[in-house]
Amino acid sequence: MNSQSKAPENISDALSLNAEQERIIAITGAGGKTTLMFRLADELASQNLRVLVTTTTRIYRPKDQAIIKPGEMFSLEPGCIAVAGAPCESDKRKLTGVLPEQPGLWLEQNLCDIVIVEADGAREKPMKAPAIGEPVLPDSCDVVIAVTGWDGIRAPAGPESIHRWPLFQSLTGQREGRPVSGQSLVGLLKPVVGLFGSPPLNSRLCWLINKLDSFELRDKAWLLGWAVLGQSTHIERALLASLANKDEPVECLGGAHN
Repeated sequence: MNSQSKAPENISDALSLNAEQERIIAITGAGGKTTLMFRLADELASQNLRVLVTTTTRIYRPKDQAIIKPGEMFSLEPGCIAVAGAPCESDKRKLTGVLPEQPGLWLEQNLCDIVIVEADGAREKPMKAPAIGEPVLPDSCDVVIAVTGWDGIRAPAGPESIHRWPLFQSLTGQREGRPVSGQSLVGLLKPVVGLFGSPPLNSRLCWLINKLDSFELRDKAWLLGWAVLGQSTHIERALLASLANKDEPVECLGGAHN
């Protein structure tokens, strides 16, 4: 951990999440979206909140969570996590999601306290560029978290590690076969054309670098994170994490923790 970084925190603390006001959270990008979604859901449920998890695209059917069809939603119990989705006809391993307006309607009906939405797909690759119409952000989302996997950043850039590689190359100017540059990440993280999509003007935009499994990688990501934040006018903070390991800290760069 870099000596200038902040104290270890969980995800909701690192985000400075105000669960009373920031009630719709969208997760985009690649390299850990689903893991982030359920880790954040666990943290919020431990605060006795009613947490609903869903998608505006498709997600793999979780094994250990209650699944509710979108048309059969009911009021959740405090401290509960439920998944809203319908079986995907073309792939029984997956759930199809909801229309962008649905999370806000559930909150208006007081069926839950907070909704976390996986709003993007990446074909299980650690990085991606969005096509037209991606990500599919829920209406009125309060926080958008764009995820990138460190293995995708440091791998030789190309179609093996980056979903929609031709679009990525067009958007960022990244050279094939070289590690993804900080300048390419600045381009990838631009609103409208990049991983944040077109969020509401009052949304907080956060970037999470995942798969940082050693102090050496964290120090490299720390330098890269600050370099990208220094060139961005819209990313409020960056998080450094190893989401698969709950014992690893989540560090925050920028935001209220700067």
